[in-house]
Amino acid sequence: MTFWYHPETSDIYGEMEPPDDVEDVLAHIRMSQALFFLFHAALLHGGMPLHAAVLEYEGRAVAIAAPGGTGKTTCAERVPAPWKARADDLCLVVPTPPSNGYAVHPLPTWSRFFWGEPCDDRWTVTQGVPLHAIFFLEQADATGGSGRWVSGGRQQRGLPVPPTR
Repeated sequence: MTFWYHPETSDIYGEMEPPDDVEDVLAHIRMSQALFFLFHAALLHGGMPLHAAVLEYEGRAVAIAAPGGTGKTTCAERVPAPWKARADDLCLVVPTPPSNGYAVHPLPTWSRFFWGEPCDDRWTVTQGVPLHAIFFLEQADATGGSGRWVSGGRQQRGLPVPPTR
């Protein structure tokens, strides 16, 4: 991984080349360690990385947390306007003093990168969005049953639900 920085700004830019072989153990290690310093600093200051999609509506964000393969990316890809998908797999939640709230920052989708899938997405990780709810997604069963929202609640947070298609 290559990092770029300039002493007159706090921005750090990183670039990583895709691995030649997806079975390469060292590639797995590099991927898992690439953001360790950022996650560690966030945890020390009351934040946390979250395996979640991030959806934004009128400057407010909700995180859709779930295990891999549950539907976070599908949810992010299908969100209707005026909602915007800011991340589809990973984000960083950080406290925003003095408001006692939290902001959520999108992070790159490592699985696309690692498996060599085409991805022209860019994530502006420096632009956090106020976090208003975290939902925990459960995958529907094969018979068409639906998952249930475990926390967050539309009415509780005043965020509209996108219309169904």
